[in-house]
Amino acid sequence: MAIKGKAVGGIAAMWVLTSLTLVSLLLRLYTRLAITKAFGNDDHVFNIAFIFLLVMTSLYTKSATLGLGQTVAEIGDLDLVSRAILWEAIGQTFTVLGTAIAKWSLGLFLLRLVIERWHKILIWTAMGCLMAASISVVFTFWMQCTPYEYLWDRRIPGGYCHISAIPASTVLNITTVVVDLLFAVLPWLFIWALQIKKQEKIVILTSMSLGIFAAGCGVKRALSVGGLSSPEYLRDSLDLLIWSAAEHAVTLICICIPVCRPLYKRIARSYFSQKSTLGSHKMTPNTPQKGDIELRAGAGGSSSKKIKTTSDSLLRTTIQDNKSDEEILLRTDRGDIQPPSQVKMSRGIRVTHEFQTTSEEEGAFRTKNVR
Repeated sequence: MAIKGKAVGGIAAMWVLTSLTLVSLLLRLYTRLAITKAFGNDDHVFNIAFIFLLVMTSLYTKSATLGLGQTVAEIGDLDLVSRAILWEAIGQTFTVLGTAIAKWSLGLFLLRLVIERWHKILIWTAMGCLMAASISVVFTFWMQCTPYEYLWDRRIPGGYCHISAIPASTVLNITTVVVDLLFAVLPWLFIWALQIKKQEKIVILTSMSLGIFAAGCGVKRALSVGGLSSPEYLRDSLDLLIWSAAEHAVTLICICIPVCRPLYKRIARSYFSQKSTLGSHKMTPNTPQKGDIELRAGAGGSSSKKIKTTSDSLLRTTIQDNKSDEEILLRTDRGDIQPPSQVKMSRGIRVTHEFQTTSEEEGAFRTKNVR
């Protein structure tokens, strides 16, 4: 059965978000494994969260082929209705747990950075409350009907639902929004006090506070929770599913942005270095440039050496990563600093001049690095 009705746009949006999250995952893996060499527990949890997102989207797609997003009358087959609800229910399980796991990944990342004991207690408390609320919703959702098969097949004689999943879902929605806001605000408490440039602080803190967008998706999801009790469940619950998937995906994408800062900086450094090299090749070969240096030594000036900064000797400017903001994002699970293996950390800019040394007495050429 083809995907019809509201599910067409909804399922397409889910797959777009999943694809963007996959790109973010690959960039994160490259940064952690190839650049920073600081793969940790938060990365493992992040990968699990993505798997949950992928499985969830696949299950919703399967449900949409059976009638998700349509009314019972539009589907016309009660067997298809029951199967669509079953696949959708399984997908919701992955949604609820996957969203909590995604926020756990962010919490574990923050635990790498914080030093104060009360910060750590606050993060662990938020993570524990979120996971407890998520597990409670899953049990409530699956156990709300007797027999439990009545959840997806309302044709069972004598079946009834004695618990409403809406209160538990509302509590979970509030918890996720609070946790998103907490994790967005918390970095401002300990990063703002660091002795680094104000501009760097703003860049780092802004990238680490993008979880505010996930909180916005959580609010939209909370406003759609009424679809769980609708007579046309498959049609009216679709908005809840879309915003749940959006919150899950946006959380993962936002987590990747601060983690991938070393990758962005490497790309920028390579780009500007390439431009600098191209600019140096435009100089006329073997033409003495302004700033030539002449050194004379020896008794009576009998011996002299002239050091020329000629055009074919390259002026190489190596812009090193600023140690202050790199160290913040490179802490391991133990809390120490793991610098990138291929990037030497130093403050500011180091300029290296390569001079070609011409000995008038010996007629020989030597190259000497002066730093």
